[in-house]
Amino acid sequence: MTSSRPHTPPLHTPSGIFFCLIVALSVFALAYPPIPVLTLIVDSDQYREMAEQLFSGDGSRTHEERSHTPLLRPPLFPLLVGIARSLPGQHLDHALIFLHVVLGGCVLILSPFLLRRTAPVHLAAFAVGLSLYSAKQVAWGIMSEWLAMCCLFTACMFYLSWITATSSRNSLLAAFFLSLAVLTRSALLPFLCLLPFMILQSPPGRRRVTATAISIGLLPLCVWGVVQFSRTGSASFARYEGLNLLATARSFGPIPIKQEDTEMERRVITFINEHGVTARSDDLSGHDVHRWEGPFYHIFHSNFSTSVRGLNIFGASNDIHVTKLATRTLESYPQSYRLFLRGGIRTLLVDYAPLIAICLITTGALVAKARRYWRWALGISTLCVISLGYYVTILGTMLWLHRYTMPVQPVILVCLLTSLGLLLRNVFGRKFTTEN
Repeated sequence: MTSSRPHTPPLHTPSGIFFCLIVALSVFALAYPPIPVLTLIVDSDQYREMAEQLFSGDGSRTHEERSHTPLLRPPLFPLLVGIARSLPGQHLDHALIFLHVVLGGCVLILSPFLLRRTAPVHLAAFAVGLSLYSAKQVAWGIMSEWLAMCCLFTACMFYLSWITATSSRNSLLAAFFLSLAVLTRSALLPFLCLLPFMILQSPPGRRRVTATAISIGLLPLCVWGVVQFSRTGSASFARYEGLNLLATARSFGPIPIKQEDTEMERRVITFINEHGVTARSDDLSGHDVHRWEGPFYHIFHSNFSTSVRGLNIFGASNDIHVTKLATRTLESYPQSYRLFLRGGIRTLLVDYAPLIAICLITTGALVAKARRYWRWALGISTLCVISLGYYVTILGTMLWLHRYTMPVQPVILVCLLTSLGLLLRNVFGRKFTTEN
């Protein structure tokens, strides 16, 4: 354990007042000054459409009876959009941003108390506030990234609280909020790997209890899987990501047709091949491949729209395994895929890996200075490894967009800032004590 007693000062003490002030300023900074609302036309329209279906009762219709047939999104963000729509006297966009700020405030208040066994609440509040502020752009967006970030962030805070003082409640809630994160953005599925790590990191006598608590926490994910299976005949959670992979693969060249393909598969493949676009080798260069609004960006989105249109026209949303088609295509164009991967690795090493590396180095220095933080360091290392695995999964399967990293970066940033604050506190605090 990192500490025998939690650092929980009464709110009337200087530390408590400082905590309240940081939370208030952080919430204010999220809300003001206003910034332009970030809207992704196709994505935002789909979320609005699904929200309308959920709240109007159209959710009872089968998947084939609706537009955007293969694009059934995870339900949590459309649910939040529906709640925003029902708020009186506000435009939908403004109501959604208001709810985003409220959610951010809840995370700001809760997280420091979850970290109180490791860090003083005012230090944790500063780290959390700055980390959430770094993602303010998506808080002001009709996008699911902010809600996904809040769920993932809360799950990681419960995990860090659990690893410093194992508790069945904290393991259950960590699994519960991870379920909500996946039900907001299915691309976050790799973070479910955190749960096996929790079982392995449990004291030997508590592993069965931890596994049971985690299983209960996954209940929301299981319920949605049952709903998916009853409506579409498939319990897949990553249909949208499969389409992303297919769009990436089609960008390298036409999808091969094989003898064992069904007639419907042949029709869909032919449509995608005829209407799809193939990237040039220059478009796959390390500098351009993941550049926002770069040439590959437009090719990718054109192929994504073509894939969706083909599946809709032939009504093949549940009969076509898009991942199988994508894998077949990637195998047919290994040279283009290698160029794509090189661009992704370059983006990872330049833009995202340094933050993870600095976080690990800082936490390692903290443990070297004060061995009592070894469990905290174990938790930070686990989150960094899983985050790196998530990044690698994204860069290897789809167009690398900064929005895919937005739910993850605040988690790494709060770990870095908290470890840095604890390191400085131990270095200068001990020096001050020695001199006196």
